[in-house]
Amino acid sequence: MKKLNYLLLTSAPNSRSSKRFVERLEKRKHKVTVIHPYDFYLFLSESKGHDQIYLKSSETRLFSKDFDRVIVRIGGSLYGRSVVRHLSMNMGKFCSTLVSGIERCSDKFRTAQLLSHHRIKVMKQVLTKEVSETNTGFLVDKIGGLPLVFKLLSGSQGIGVGLIDSEASAGTILESISHLQKTVILQRFVETKDNSDRASDIRMFIVDGEVVASMKRYSK
Repeated sequence: MKKLNYLLLTSAPNSRSSKRFVERLEKRKHKVTVIHPYDFYLFLSESKGHDQIYLKSSETRLFSKDFDRVIVRIGGSLYGRSVVRHLSMNMGKFCSTLVSGIERCSDKFRTAQLLSHHRIKVMKQVLTKEVSETNTGFLVDKIGGLPLVFKLLSGSQGIGVGLIDSEASAGTILESISHLQKTVILQRFVETKDNSDRASDIRMFIVDGEVVASMKRYSK
């Protein structure tokens, strides 16, 4: 097996998942360099094909030949997207994830729009910028009544997600979100036969139209 030089571009260098990537790649005798996207300067040249990238800490230029592959773990970071775009588009490096995919996944409603566009069934949901006493009833009715799930447009690991199960909490929670000027998604809550499954979901990984792996996630 050819030994490769990997750049792990991650917004969480000390996270368990980052350490796991390093562990597995080094076990296969590959070299891994872990760098936060904020640790880069991006340079656009006036000459064709001479765009560059520099490490902030040492002001050292990194060359395309320094890395064979880039593993992208940046979440929804706007600056991180610019780094990925620079590496993949301007410097021609292979990146595990492109900006187009990051943008689709970092916006929950956009993800649902794309699925619905391709005739893949999604949960009944409404996107709204403003919630008040006058429209709360209409929005709740469009979802199919209570209980319902509310989600902020971006966020992961359960941050910005909650359950509304009464009329009193619906008005209070939704108006609070509106006052913060946050866009919110209201989504139908799926009842399960087993109450222990209320705080879980199933994630599937699909490659070329086939499910290649799956996992069940539980909230804390």
